[in-house]
Amino acid sequence: MKLDAATAKVIADRLAGPLCSIELLVDGHRVTAVVARISSKAMTYGVTLYIDGLFRGEFSKVDNPIGAKFFPLRTRQLLRAKDYAAHRKAFGKRAADDFRKRSTYQYRECYFRTGRAFASHLRKHAESVEIVEAEAASS
Repeated sequence: MKLDAATAKVIADRLAGPLCSIELLVDGHRVTAVVARISSKAMTYGVTLYIDGLFRGEFSKVDNPIGAKFFPLRTRQLLRAKDYAAHRKAFGKRAADDFRKRSTYQYRECYFRTGRAFASHLRKHAESVEIVEAEAASS
């Protein structure tokens, strides 16, 4: 079944705090979403995904169908604002804007900033989403 608003809220709520996790069955793939540190410099947390228990670098390629289903697409520019200003001063506004449009690249990020962003992405890209309940610990 398609992800509805109530289930999306449950997913976002379960991923609200640090070190939280949830298991989902999304279009035949077992997805584990874990809130973990995403920066080695700052105490920044994000939702990291493991598809079928693995994280593979090939999922971050733009044309990978599994990556397209689970990871967000980001577009960045090669020129920073400071470099753009210098480029504009040297070559003019039109040439600098043309270069800026041509000098972009895309990649798939391997995490989401919040659980709500992850749930919204699943609502747009996944056909069926089920929450896998944790199995009771046997004695």
